Amino acid sequence: MVDNSAYTNAIAKMNLQIAVCAAKLTGRPVNPKWWKVASGLYIPFDAKAKRFIAFDGYKGWKAKQADTELLAYPLQFRFGTQDMTPIYRNTLDYYAPKVMPKGPAMTHSAHSVIRARLGQCDGAYRDFVRSYKPYLRGGLNYFNETPSEFRDNYCFLTGCAGPIQAAIFGLGGVRMEYFPPDPSKADLTFKPCLPKQWKSLKITGLHWHGNTFNLTVSKGNKLTITKQQH
Repeated sequence: MVDNSAYTNAIAKMNLQIAVCAAKLTGRPVNPKWWKVASGLYIPFDAKAKRFIAFDGYKGWKAKQADTELLAYPLQFRFGTQDMTPIYRNTLDYYAPKVMPKGPAMTHSAHSVIRARLGQCDGAYRDFVRSYKPYLRGGLNYFNETPSEFRDNYCFLTGCAGPIQAAIFGLGGVRMEYFPPDPSKADLTFKPCLPKQWKSLKITGLHWHGNTFNLTVSKGNKLTITKQQH
């Protein structure tokens, strides 16, 4: 047990913020306590090093899997309108080496997305490969939970969904954001990070606010977006 886990507190904070947005979108009354409680939740942060702290009293211990760096992705946690790029970078640089090498499959896909969004395309591709290759077993490519030489799972869904996210939200550059408490400020942006090992990447059926798009990323991170006709 730990006190004030950055990841746990950030999820609690964001859930309350999302509840405010959802209530506004659906015309439901907003409980003022939601925003008040969210605003008061404490996120451990090292102001000098400009990175998140795993939890109160953290002393640099190893971690079984990605944890604190998940505030960068999937949470996309931010302090108001502040540019979070250096904070995400410092947090990843500090915590990524502390993850145990034989840990579960989810870690590397999250790291791949974060690196892609930081513009570290080579590192993003390296972690993308790490997110699936060591975990495949047998002729049917069973997806293990850990990089064991033996099959430990038929299909570890939490892990095998990771490379898909890394391809779409990392290397493909798709980014969906919202800016509470105003739900109208949700935003969809694209900043691909195509690996030099690939000729192109195509993403089909991306749904956003009633529209469906197809994306193609080609060499030089050239992006082509087409809208599907219904």
